[in-house]
Amino acid sequence: MTRRTIAAVAGCLLAIIGGVVVLEVKQPGDITKKLGSLVLIVQGHPEAVNDIDQREAVAAALGSIQARNLENGAIPVTGYRLTSAYHAFGLTRATTRDGRSTATWGDPKEGWALEFAAPPQQGWAHVSAFVVIDARSGNVDSFSEAKNN
Repeated sequence: MTRRTIAAVAGCLLAIIGGVVVLEVKQPGDITKKLGSLVLIVQGHPEAVNDIDQREAVAAALGSIQARNLENGAIPVTGYRLTSAYHAFGLTRATTRDGRSTATWGDPKEGWALEFAAPPQQGWAHVSAFVVIDARSGNVDSFSEAKNN
């Protein structure tokens, strides 16, 4: 083996050992570690353990849809079903599955973005709703309902 090969192997071993040491001395709450130009994700988002789950977010969203229809004197839509859901950290803009923006915020939020569809009713061929639920509190951050033919 040449000196160059030995140096390369030794350098790789030192990088691996250094990476193990970096991972071992990580601070609580750190979710990523940088090793040179390589970024390693070493755990999930630490605050996520306090967030509501998807089931709770859907229940809050459906309750909100019903309450807002009643507040506005509208006949409540029935039969909503979840068609898309995602949980996001640092959310500043929520979009529907087809990509149209429905809500933006100046400060990042942790939230559930939930999209619903309902069967045709009340003379409308297409009924849908999009709700963003705060993942910590379960409160509605954004709500929109669309009815069209």
